[in-house]
Amino acid sequence: MKELLTTPAGVLALWLIVINLATFAVYGIDKSRAKRGVWRVPEKTLFLLPLLGGSVGALLGMRTFRHKTKHWYFVWGIPAILLAQIALAAWLLGDDTAKRQGRLSLNPFAHFDLLGTLCMVFAGVGWAKPVSTDPRNFKNPKRGMALTALAGPVANLILAYLAMVVWKLLYYWAPITELTIFAARFLQYLVMMDVSLAVFNLIPVPPLDGSRVLLAVLPERIYFGMMKYERVILIVMLAVVWGGFLDGPLTVLNNAVWDLLDLGTGYIDQIALSAYYASIGTVI
Repeated sequence: MKELLTTPAGVLALWLIVINLATFAVYGIDKSRAKRGVWRVPEKTLFLLPLLGGSVGALLGMRTFRHKTKHWYFVWGIPAILLAQIALAAWLLGDDTAKRQGRLSLNPFAHFDLLGTLCMVFAGVGWAKPVSTDPRNFKNPKRGMALTALAGPVANLILAYLAMVVWKLLYYWAPITELTIFAARFLQYLVMMDVSLAVFNLIPVPPLDGSRVLLAVLPERIYFGMMKYERVILIVMLAVVWGGFLDGPLTVLNNAVWDLLDLGTGYIDQIALSAYYASIGTVI
């Protein structure tokens, strides 16, 4: 931990974990207060926390607690904050493509993709307008592209971690009701979904995020030569996925990430175990 706090990247990573956990908790508290009809957390605070870096925790809080999901300015505003932060990260690394395209904006319509929205409405799966990056504009092209590409999978893993934390809290301490059973199943599904998305997007094949990370390790001549055939590779990739040829390797990787998340939330298991032994008068 001490070494982590000696680097700017380590401090930033620690801050993002803390602010997202705090934001998730605040959204849950505000939902609970809304049900009880008592004093509420101001909406400006619910927006300030995502602006400070807790946008992932806010999105998970909205989905988990079904909070603010009927308020259009939250439904569109919080994802817009996350996308703007990703664009800002690219700009700070030296790429001004997102800035020139107007993506450093909290206006949700700046990130609107018509086809992606229609697919979300009619097929249940959609997307926002991708944040464009140009490796030539980064101060360090290889590092800049790799870090930008990792933003999506890292966001998925943060969501998965937060979901597993809440899932374990429900498992150990929540009363058994239809609502808590449903919430636990939903959170379990959410962890599996986010882990699967992170693992799949890190496959080093164009146009997945993992292919951008390859730029950090491959000679530029080989990398950009491969990217010329991006569309052909994509068609082959889709055929391989639909054919089920990657099911085995992806399952192994998903299970490995799940085990790491379980290990990272093991402190909750230890607290629950200690509380149980204390309740029966046993010292461990």
